[in-house]
Amino acid sequence: MAKIVLTGRITELIGTRRWGQQARYMVQVALERDPTSKVPVSERYYCNSFYVGAEEASGLQPGRIVRITLEQE
Repeated sequence: MAKIVLTGRITELIGTRRWGQQARYMVQVALERDPTSKVPVSERYYCNSFYVGAEEASGLQPGRIVRITLEQE
């Protein structure tokens, strides 16, 4: 299974957006290039947004470092 782990910093945690009955939060993350893998994720930095549920968003804070794992099924 292919797997990439990216490290980044939360730049914003943006309000809520509703999908059906559930509130969603948009987490914007500035990702750093992974120097150890041979996968060119970005040249230097890459900013991406993810939507998460209220429970997952409760512990997230702007400025904190996060690790994002991408796995191929």
